Amino acid sequence: MRARDWKLAGRGYPRGTWRFEIDAKGAVDVFLPHTDKVDFSTEFVVARNRLTIESIPVCPGTEGRYTWRATARDLTLTVVDDGGCAPRAALFGGTWRRRG
Repeated sequence: MRARDWKLAGRGYPRGTWRFEIDAKGAVDVFLPHTDKVDFSTEFVVARNRLTIESIPVCPGTEGRYTWRATARDLTLTVVDDGGCAPRAALFGGTWRRRG
């Protein structure tokens, strides 16, 4: 994440490479850049090509809706409705690359 990636969300969000880990039940831990520290946890709910990201701390009580596409290395999330949560859309919308 660069400053321009956060532009619509506002200022003060950490720059760098964010990562998340997801378990088989959809529980997600999101890690701050350059650390092994979990910044927050949420949940992914998948129904066919739709993905819902549950509430996050900066936007409590809202959920975001996305479409998703995956390859062996990449997961691309496209914002359908961020629930009024620009930081969630800025962070999760786009392409994530698998580590390793």
